[in-house]
Amino acid sequence: MHRAVLNSIERVLRGLAGRFNIIRLSDYASGGDVGASNVLGLRPTVARLAKLNTTWFMRGETRTKGWEEYQRLAADQLFETAKRVAVCLDADAYDYLLLPGGIYGSSGVWYALAKERGVRPVTFDTGFDCVLFSADGVAAQLHDLPRAFEQLRCQEDTREWVLSQAQIEREKRQQRKDKFMYQVPDSSPLNVGEARGVLVALNSPWDSACLGLHRAFADSSEWILETVRWILDNTQEMAIVRQHPGERLSFAKSNDDIGKLLLDAYGPHPRILYLAAESPVNTYELLDRVHTVLVRTSTVGVEAALMGKVVITGSNPYYSDMGFVYTGATKGEYFELLGKASAGELSVSEAQVEAACYCYYLGQCCNWMFCDFTPYGLPTWAAMNPVSLYERGEVQLILTAIDENIPISILQHEKALRSAARTAQPANAATVTSSTRIDAGR
Repeated sequence: MHRAVLNSIERVLRGLAGRFNIIRLSDYASGGDVGASNVLGLRPTVARLAKLNTTWFMRGETRTKGWEEYQRLAADQLFETAKRVAVCLDADAYDYLLLPGGIYGSSGVWYALAKERGVRPVTFDTGFDCVLFSADGVAAQLHDLPRAFEQLRCQEDTREWVLSQAQIEREKRQQRKDKFMYQVPDSSPLNVGEARGVLVALNSPWDSACLGLHRAFADSSEWILETVRWILDNTQEMAIVRQHPGERLSFAKSNDDIGKLLLDAYGPHPRILYLAAESPVNTYELLDRVHTVLVRTSTVGVEAALMGKVVITGSNPYYSDMGFVYTGATKGEYFELLGKASAGELSVSEAQVEAACYCYYLGQCCNWMFCDFTPYGLPTWAAMNPVSLYERGEVQLILTAIDENIPISILQHEKALRSAARTAQPANAATVTSSTRIDAGR
């Protein structure tokens, strides 16, 4: 399949060669114009990317058979690519690069070296019927959201609209009526018993959404084990560890066995409740039972804050600096925050709940583009007249976001406002008018 894809790309490039300047990495000697010091400077970047690529390929952080071999292979190949990419980017000035992913494979090299050189990396990530775009950053990690968040918070006339839409979306997700339907229906009391305490909400560890975002801890195993140990040693509460419910689906499942990890470390401890992805437990029922939620980068962190729960992270998710979660950059800071939460010294203000609503609205209502303009939709859009394809609304939104460096969530927010303004609203509905767009620093 990989060779078939490369052959298709080669055919396209040959067809475009008369109209566009086609640049090939193979035209550049491996590190031909990269000084010795610069070559050495590539090593840390490549080592980090090789580890992330191995986590992705192995579908988890557990160092299983073949891990070291694959990591060496990835490091060797990425280093050779990096030397050529460095020469390529230094040879010409670019406004931006358009990349798939931004982490996996050579896209991570392009992304990292472009950022070092002040070249804006535009990335995209796709599913079967949806696409994520970031005008500046890694799309899967929602790098555009902090900028969109700051812009939207300045639009006071859309405040009621944003807050209402966030609540509507949260209720859909809780009832499993949202677009992804990761959650299960409400749990039977038998499934969670009298569980009360602290919720540790996990990500799928190999997902691009969280790769490379550990901060206080080296990996998820260290974070989970040390967090659970702290809870057992310093409180009388239960440590509720919830695997991401999406992992019950074959395409999202990881190879990390967190249940075994906990059992090996602590045995069948009465104050540890591990809930696997396939457990018939609705995460929102768990949120009703706990006072503190610990997250890596999960959306549950936003939803928990929206519900007035104290949220603590030792990672670097897109929402870490939006004011509604408590962030520990080191283990010391993280456990200090956990101690304060257990003592009831941390709280969630109305302003923090509102900030979580804004973040949730942007991330869940505005950032996803649901359309067939994805690799999976190729048979549909490839058969269209190119002019007709270009004029499609979603394509125009994507191009505007890319060329003008505007977060796609802001453009879709404005589109939603226009649509709502055209629809007859109940007398008590919020007024939806769009403020003049804030300069996006294009």
